[in-house]
Amino acid sequence: MIERLDTLFAEIRRHDSLYHGQDSPQISDAEYDALRDEFQSLLQAHPELREHYQVQDTPGASSAQEFAEVRHTVPMLSLEKVKTASELEAFIQRTADFLNLEQLDFYADCKADGLSVSLWYEDGVLIRAATRGDGQVGEDISHTVRTIAVIPKSLDHAPPILEIRGEVYMRKDDFYALNATQEAAGQKTFANPRNAAAGSIRQLDPKVSAARPLNFMAFGLGDASEEFLATVSTLQQLYGHFDHWNMPHSGCAALCTDEASMLDYWQELNLKRAQLPFDIDGVVFKVNKISDHARLGALTRTPRWAVAAKFDPDSGVSQVIDITVQVGRTGVVTPVANLAPVNIGGVLIRRASLHNRDEIARKDIRLGDTVRLVRAGDVIPKIEEVLFDQRSEESQPFDFPKLCPSCGNDLVFSESEVAVRCVASGSCAAQDSERLKYFVSRAAMDIEGMGAKLVERLHKEGLVRNLSDIFCLEDHAEQIQAWEGFGEKSWQNLMQSIEKSRSVRFSRFLVALGIPQIGQSSALLLSEHYGTLERMQADIHLPKEEVIARLTEINGIGVSMAEDFLEVLSNPVQGAEIERLASMLKIEPDPKAQSGEGFLSGKTVVFTGKFADFSRAEAQGQARAFGAKVASSVSGKTDLVIVGTDAGSKRTKAEKLGLEIWQESDWQAALAAQETE
Repeated sequence: MIERLDTLFAEIRRHDSLYHGQDSPQISDAEYDALRDEFQSLLQAHPELREHYQVQDTPGASSAQEFAEVRHTVPMLSLEKVKTASELEAFIQRTADFLNLEQLDFYADCKADGLSVSLWYEDGVLIRAATRGDGQVGEDISHTVRTIAVIPKSLDHAPPILEIRGEVYMRKDDFYALNATQEAAGQKTFANPRNAAAGSIRQLDPKVSAARPLNFMAFGLGDASEEFLATVSTLQQLYGHFDHWNMPHSGCAALCTDEASMLDYWQELNLKRAQLPFDIDGVVFKVNKISDHARLGALTRTPRWAVAAKFDPDSGVSQVIDITVQVGRTGVVTPVANLAPVNIGGVLIRRASLHNRDEIARKDIRLGDTVRLVRAGDVIPKIEEVLFDQRSEESQPFDFPKLCPSCGNDLVFSESEVAVRCVASGSCAAQDSERLKYFVSRAAMDIEGMGAKLVERLHKEGLVRNLSDIFCLEDHAEQIQAWEGFGEKSWQNLMQSIEKSRSVRFSRFLVALGIPQIGQSSALLLSEHYGTLERMQADIHLPKEEVIARLTEINGIGVSMAEDFLEVLSNPVQGAEIERLASMLKIEPDPKAQSGEGFLSGKTVVFTGKFADFSRAEAQGQARAFGAKVASSVSGKTDLVIVGTDAGSKRTKAEKLGLEIWQESDWQAALAAQETE
């Protein structure tokens, strides 16, 4: 137990420093809260150890040496967090019991995701600004705060002493524009608006801050002259003074007179946050009567008179800006929703797969819809539901295109499968480009340094049309090195990676060919069956029925998979390409496959239904390769169910049990995510 406390203590201190001191958090708020919750529960169980870890009960990080220290007259504390209605009810009851009151008014406001700062005015003139720091001592950032145009430098009819507290933040549109400028200049981009705002305000050179689109909203009071406090009895009145002083605030604040109105406000802000011009990660409820704040007091880290009600970090609300379709390497056309960016669990989400045309119709997703998003498995964004009460009356159902967006050929709509396909494989640039990307990916040939953008340019410039062209790039050395950002060192590194990839295992080579339904698991089965490429190619000359019969005797190879495999093998163009690759590569036999470990380690996974781009056996092999236990039936012990079309009773049972369910595209996206790690 002591060892676990020490580990948590060190981790929390490290993440405090990253978040507050370096403005570069490495985990989401939810993950950080989980660390703190475990830490506090252990201390509650062993109160005799609390003094040893007391230093951890601070809300932020110590001041950096580059900035002068500012000691807060009134501690600038963090807030207790609640995540459920029952936790909020407990806070209300606890607060009312402490004050011996039956009814309490709370002033509610949105919790902006920025950097908390203190503005100190004397006789109405701004003389100092500071970060929260560790709650007791912050950093003097007066020189950069003065560059924020919306912050008044003087206040009319202000008391002699006035400390206003608020949040420095960056609007979403300003954030995207700043990142575009940074990227165009070849400079580092920011992960989210909060990091951008914090990094911009904590600059030694105020010119840097002045060039950044920083904003400010007030949310409360620190220290103030007694005569002023005597005239302001509630937070609602304080916000009236903010308006008088032209002090910006969120514009979302509201008075809540009971628990029901507080829950309504919480839910309303959760639904509206996609439309707000700035990021919020929850709402704040504060006892409205200011004199009650002193009566309630504070714990070491948090005041007793306020609470932050957080939103679910795994979900969010956004708007469908556009619906486009993408063509994959096998010709399957997948619709994608382009979204108004929303921060979910620390990740900026801009796109979500719509899986297929049936999924769009089933959920009735339309352009302009406000939708609720979830991150399945905390990785894959998908649209959970449409908020129909916010839909425009003029909205129209999405009309799935009938022509391939890449080559213009007709798309094939089959009643036997849910997938829509472009079958113009030889003349579809999108399929060729995606096939090339797949070929060089980590799961296939693993050519380091040859990312998607480079492959796209090589294909667009006509330098790489076929897979084998990658191993002839030396013929274009002068042309490629002339490209902006691609110098001698980049070229040499790329050549080394390509040369390294020339030695490849047989199964990896089969995967790289991008044959429909042939993935890691089935490629290993075929590699074990044939042993060498030459033996595999000999099957071209045998009767098709004979080869299929022999292949389907392999446990895990079905008729459909064998047919796809033979179709590629016997195709004259593709067969010739395999011959060219074989002459350029050293294709080695595989060692005996071993069970893997990975993102599914320890999880029980069930596959059910029909899948468009892979067989169930292949997917099961992939799952095992990443550490999963694959089961054939759904039960309470099942962790994850991946469903195709006609999933039937297994899906129904999974839904009743509340199990995590992925679509085929979710599974493919998860595998793709492993390739990029």
